[in-house]
Amino acid sequence: MCFSGRNRSTNFEYTNINAIICRFNCPIIPTRTSSVTYINKTWSDPTAWPSGHVPDGTEDEITIPYNWWMILDTDTPTLKKLIIDGVL
Repeated sequence: MCFSGRNRSTNFEYTNINAIICRFNCPIIPTRTSSVTYINKTWSDPTAWPSGHVPDGTEDEITIPYNWWMILDTDTPTLKKLIIDGVL
């Protein structure tokens, strides 16, 4: 999946995403059914990101690699681009 913040004047496409924000003691954890060995990461942890800091602005182009299991545990800013190859 790729979500881009580009503004187009025609041919708009919309995607609805249903998500559960889990901050503490998550009751629902998706089942891992793949043979991929995932690396657990938490969005709010600066060490989880190659840049060493949590994405914080509209110029950030974020990719969740195929072997990352990223837990979104905080509100996020508007991002320029979000590519999800792994699990978010």
